[in-house]
Amino acid sequence: NIYRGISYKSCNFVRIINNTISNTSTEGVYNDIQTYSDGFGLSKNINIENNVINITGKNGIFLNSSNMFRIVGNIVNKSNNDNLGGALRGAIYANSSDYGRIENNMCFGEFQNFIVRLQSVNNSNVFNNSGNSTIRLDGTNNNTKKTFYDIDESGNVI
Repeated sequence: NIYRGISYKSCNFVRIINNTISNTSTEGVYNDIQTYSDGFGLSKNINIENNVINITGKNGIFLNSSNMFRIVGNIVNKSNNDNLGGALRGAIYANSSDYGRIENNMCFGEFQNFIVRLQSVNNSNVFNNSGNSTIRLDGTNNNTKKTFYDIDESGNVI
């Protein structure tokens, strides 16, 4: 059984707002890549806001190859619940994307490896997220910032 909550591929103007997604075996929200003969089809203008995502087997939100994205005000609970090992998995993961904001999300789970992870993400900002893990910026440029007010479950700035 491989189920995702919401999955889309190479779209423009995506709005995923005010949903409850529970018990998925992979991701709660997943941006898939459409491969064309002349390259990848990027998703653009993505807004993922005010959703509740409970119990995912892998990442809560996985954004891949996107430009101009907002992930704001979501609650992600028990991401990476299958805890299969190998890849790092957690609440919010963005890969190969540009011009984004990840703000005001609450992310909790026993097995998550991160609250937010940006890998090869440029010109983006992570601000005021909370949960019981870390914020990771892997392979990002100097215009991608983790700003203050990201806190762990004990109230410590991370």
